Amino acid sequence: MSIQKTITLSEKGAKAGPAFDIYWTADGNIFTFLETVVLSSVGTSVVITLPDNAIAVKLTSIGNCTNSVTNPIPGITLGDFAIDFDQLDFN
Repeated sequence: MSIQKTITLSEKGAKAGPAFDIYWTADGNIFTFLETVVLSSVGTSVVITLPDNAIAVKLTSIGNCTNSVTNPIPGITLGDFAIDFDQLDFN
């Protein structure tokens, strides 16, 4: 079984993106690569499909900035979440 979640880029530092690698974890320690997405500007969204045992998602900026943000996944019925990449502009 799988779940779909929408990720919306809510803020972005000058060096972050536009491409991001998405990883997921079932235990909070080992992250598995899911896919690469393009979030070119604030407000851009993507829908990802995760295994139902995923507890968190990590987005890693690709390019000049290679920092990551890890967010817990809201419960299956709790809706979607936004990622704030403003903190990624410090490389």
